[in-house]
Amino acid sequence: MFSLMPRRKKKEQPLAKLRDEFESVLDRFLGRGGNASDSEYDVDLFSGLDVDDRDNEIVVRADIPGFEPGEINTELSGQLLTIKAEKEQQKKKGDGNGRGEEREYRFFQESLMLPEGVSADQIQAKYRNGVLEIHVPKTEQSKAKRIPVRG
Repeated sequence: MFSLMPRRKKKEQPLAKLRDEFESVLDRFLGRGGNASDSEYDVDLFSGLDVDDRDNEIVVRADIPGFEPGEINTELSGQLLTIKAEKEQQKKKGDGNGRGEEREYRFFQESLMLPEGVSADQIQAKYRNGVLEIHVPKTEQSKAKRIPVRG
């Protein structure tokens, strides 16, 4: 027998809509597609990078406390900027008997696609007070140019 109630499409069903919204949020959180990127830089919204696009340069900041400058590796391959930091420490437990060690392992890795037209040979990186700051100069061709608007 046929129902007199009109059939709802899948998207109109409340539970199906809720499930789709939840999957979308989960995909963005886990970096599985969606709109989880910030402008042209492919920065995951949940990443530890802060990107400031200035007139003459792009400044990338990463909060990575607890590392020494020699434990941080930054490299540019094509347009992909990668930041890695790794540290392993062994500490003796203070039990008085000299027995037991505690290991601590810290790891940080983030990558960022830079736009075309940066001066790769002039990139500078500074690490101070737990913050890595990378200055990526722009070439003349990549700098924004003002276009006059006539009426």
